[in-house]
Amino acid sequence: MYAAQLINFIYICKNYSNILMDLRTSILAIFALLFCASCSVPYYSQDTIPDDRIEFGYGESGAPIEAYAILKNGQVLGMNSTQDSFLMIKHLERAEARALFQLKDSIRLLSYDLFQPSQSYMYITEKAKGTEHELAWSKQTSSVPESLTYFFDQLLLQTVTGKKTKP
Repeated sequence: MYAAQLINFIYICKNYSNILMDLRTSILAIFALLFCASCSVPYYSQDTIPDDRIEFGYGESGAPIEAYAILKNGQVLGMNSTQDSFLMIKHLERAEARALFQLKDSIRLLSYDLFQPSQSYMYITEKAKGTEHELAWSKQTSSVPESLTYFFDQLLLQTVTGKKTKP
């Protein structure tokens, strides 16, 4: 009698063990699926990019040829000119993104009134909810404030070139 109960107990434990292994495997598979889903690269159309951002880059003959955007959450987007949309190319740490936005505020970007694009030019556009402020200049423009060129260089260094320096 005890032997039958012992065999029955062993059989039940073995089945529970298989059930627990299947459950563990299922949970791991769910976590792996969620992890992969969270790693997908965001794809933004012009209409879905968050309002608060800084766009910058180079242009020629009135059209951007190399365009980037940095969002407050640290995402750096590059323009996909064939689809007229932005794709994520890099992710900065929040502190780095915050430092760039603080630098923008400290140089009072909105106080500048500079729009002198030429055949080949550089630009910075500050976009916020309901406002857009664009600055454009060429290398030949002599009236470009040093703080503005410094900010443009910091944007390039922190986001595009991959070199890390404190702004």
